[in-house]
Amino acid sequence: MKSNIVRAIGVLTLGSLYFLSGTENMSAANYSPVSCSSQPFFSANSCDLCYEEKTPVIVDQRLTGLYDTWVWNDMNPPIVYEDEQTLRPMMVDIAGPGTEWWYSSTDPASIFQLVPTIPWTMTGSTNRKVTTIEKWKILKFMEQKEWSYIYLKSTDKKEWEFLGMMKFPLIYRYIDPVTGKESDPIPHYECVTYKMGATQSGITIVPPKTETVVTPPQPTPVVAATTPTPVPKQLDAAPTPTPKQITSTKTGPELYFLAVIIALITPALIIFRRRRA
Repeated sequence: MKSNIVRAIGVLTLGSLYFLSGTENMSAANYSPVSCSSQPFFSANSCDLCYEEKTPVIVDQRLTGLYDTWVWNDMNPPIVYEDEQTLRPMMVDIAGPGTEWWYSSTDPASIFQLVPTIPWTMTGSTNRKVTTIEKWKILKFMEQKEWSYIYLKSTDKKEWEFLGMMKFPLIYRYIDPVTGKESDPIPHYECVTYKMGATQSGITIVPPKTETVVTPPQPTPVVAATTPTPVPKQLDAAPTPTPKQITSTKTGPELYFLAVIIALITPALIIFRRRRA
């Protein structure tokens, strides 16, 4: 049976999609419908309606605030039982082992929940919670829990290559307009693909987280004031005493008298020697 659950593009959106990286964000208006026969992984995952997120994803961005909305385009609206909604949206690996997604929890039920405002009513016969998807009435059904995230940790994909695919489930029952009987539970899946954004050389590398180490200024050590050691004044050396002269040459009158006698005797001696000769 062909599903009558549709997306009214321009009237209905799949949900608000936020990528948190600083202040950067994207909205669900970027979803573009594509043929489910365009990629083999759509049919491999039983996708009933297929979309492509036109804004690419880059490493270190988070998917948060996701939710899905549903609308019916037929006169006979389907019903949805709360206890049959055992499946939760999940990221399907279509990129291979080179791409790694991280999650705030390994349990999808810890990431997504049924919207608390769904107008459930209690059935009289089975005492089960049930709601109806009225024709052209938008029903917000599943939403991502606050503080949860789906995070692109790393990838080896180049720009515009597929990174992953979100798969949004809904289990409903069709009401036969003639017999009024309910059908068996019918699973319905809508799939949204995400592609790689531009990076250097076309390949994303997880940037290492670095911390700038700031060395605080070192305080100037305080040196205690010290009293300078007085340098003893060098005394002038005592002058070397001049030795007293013990003897001295004296030239008195007696020396002149002797010189006169020698001068008188010398000629007489010379004459005496000549005569003897």
